[in-house]
Amino acid sequence: MNPTRRQDRLLWEHVGYARFAANRAIEDFPDGLASGEWRNDRTLRPRWNARKAQIAPWATHLSQNAAKDAIRNVGRAISHWGDCRAALRAGKPAR
Repeated sequence: MNPTRRQDRLLWEHVGYARFAANRAIEDFPDGLASGEWRNDRTLRPRWNARKAQIAPWATHLSQNAAKDAIRNVGRAISHWGDCRAALRAGKPAR
């Protein structure tokens, strides 16, 4: 891969946007736990979409798939973490 300067800049902007969205989802998850709500990607993504114009106005020219996929990955990690916690509570060995 030999991107132009513009392509390289856009690639890094998308990487930064994905990381920003994932970090917001990770921050949002414990707030849900505190209120008794288990948040997964299906609940975290609409929450992100409702706030992204206010917290990431600089990202309007970037693909929304970057944020969507990042939050989906956070949701998958949360599910795996929850499964592991449930197994440990049931007395099963951790994977």
